[in-house]
Parts: sequence; structure tokens; C-alpha cells
Amino acid sequence: MGRFVIFLMLQNNFTGGLLENSANCSSLERLRVSNNSLSGRIPDGIWSLLLLKLIDLAMNQFKGPVTSNIGEAKSLAQLFVSNDRFSSELPEEISNVSSFVEMELMYIQFSNGIPVRIGELKNVNSLHLEGNLFPAGPRNLLVHVFL
Repeated sequence: MGRFVIFLMLQNNFTGGLLENSANCSSLERLRVSNNSLSGRIPDGIWSLLLLKLIDLAMNQFKGPVTSNIGEAKSLAQLFVSNDRFSSELPEEISNVSSFVEMELMYIQFSNGIPVRIGELKNVNSLHLEGNLFPAGPRNLLVHVFL
């Protein structure tokens, strides 16, 4: 049986959504489907695939939550979910992903606040949160992120 490692489908105007069984692809390392017209929910298991290093869902019409099981993603280094229609919750468990180096979570209308522990992620060198509806949060968050 073959291994599905990279799925690239960028800038094609594709419609539809990700299949539920795509969360069973345990060998997947890179998922890039940005800049299409994809919609629907992301299968819950996608967020926690153990070998997945990059998730790029930006500039589509995905909806539903970024689920709390993202905290189980041990290899995830890059997350791009900007300009989608995800729900207003940014799960606290996102702070458990110590492998993160880059996150773009822009223009999604997140409104539940920035998880305070996100500032403890030591490897993050790029964090984009603009265009959301975050309430005023702890003033020391940015100090933790940029030190």
C-alpha cells in the first residue's frame, strides 16, 4: 500500500470539501488547498494527524471549528487558516503544539480571545492574528510572544 505524504491543490477554483476519510491519512505531512472555493467542515482528525507539518486552508470558505484535538498535533509547524469562515473559537489547546514556527490566523472573526499560553510557544517566529474580533486580553501576551 502506498503512502500519501503531500497533498497540494492550490489556486484552482475547486469547489466541494475535504472528504471525511482524509483524516485517516496517517502518513500525510503537507496539506495545502489554499485559494480555491472549498467549503464545509474540516474533518476533526485532520487537525491532529501526527506527521502533519503544514496545514494551509487559507482563502476558502471552510466553516466549523478548529477543534481542540489540534493540541495533539506533535509535528505541526505551519498553520494557515486565514480568510475562511471558521467559528469564533480559537481553542486553548492550540498552545500545546510546541512544534509551531508559523501561524496565520487572520480575518476569521475569532472572538473568544487569544489563548494566553500561545505566548509560551518558544519556536514561533511568525504569528499573524490581524482582522479578528479578539477582546482586550492580557497585556503581557505580546511580551511573551516576542521575547
